[in-house]
Amino acid sequence: MFKVTADFSGLERLQRKLEEVSGPHDVPVSELFVPAFMAEHTHFASIDEMFAASGFKTDTTEDFAAIPDDDWDEFVRRTTKFDSWEGMKKTAASAWLKQQLEL
Repeated sequence: MFKVTADFSGLERLQRKLEEVSGPHDVPVSELFVPAFMAEHTHFASIDEMFAASGFKTDTTEDFAAIPDDDWDEFVRRTTKFDSWEGMKKTAASAWLKQQLEL
């Protein structure tokens, strides 16, 4: 007969982290689009560099919202590995979540 023990501390830590990240979050763009993400998926070292290179006014949230979606998506297609801004945001959010969960 063998004695078996199980250590569930890792699962408990993961459960706590899942509870911390569940629900909506307002993640700053600088935290979502970290330099490693930008280097891997774009022609830019930072999201600020990308915004500056776009030729669009991006100083405020309102400025960014005023950019026509089709024009911004075209810029994203030309300068990143993504077909759209939405795709880029989803991939960055997934990477952010993995980092938060320490996966």
